[in-house]
Amino acid sequence: MDDPSAGHSVRAFNPLAREDRQLFEALASGEHHIRGFTNHDLREKLLENQIIQGAAHTVQQLAGKVSRLLRRLHLYGLIAKVPHARRWRVTKKGLRVFSSALRLRDYVFPELYAAACG
Repeated sequence: MDDPSAGHSVRAFNPLAREDRQLFEALASGEHHIRGFTNHDLREKLLENQIIQGAAHTVQQLAGKVSRLLRRLHLYGLIAKVPHARRWRVTKKGLRVFSSALRLRDYVFPELYAAACG
């Protein structure tokens, strides 16, 4: 596994960006806290919320896009692999980051966010 501090750059998440916020909401929703989630589960959730657009992409391209998202989340320690399974789980650090990012938008910058969306 590549370590972000080992000379490889990994794009950061922006908690105020709409796509990253919706990704954080999808992961923090709680429906996958017990069993974890797969690439397919996350892809369906992201397509349902129109975070990633499926019309112009094949299933393989969408799966690759979600795999890259999973890699970024894993490198930052926000998700962890479930051993001997094709599943991931949200870490304690991930839950803290996701909830903090969602609170940041709702309580610290509500006017700014409302102006950007409205």
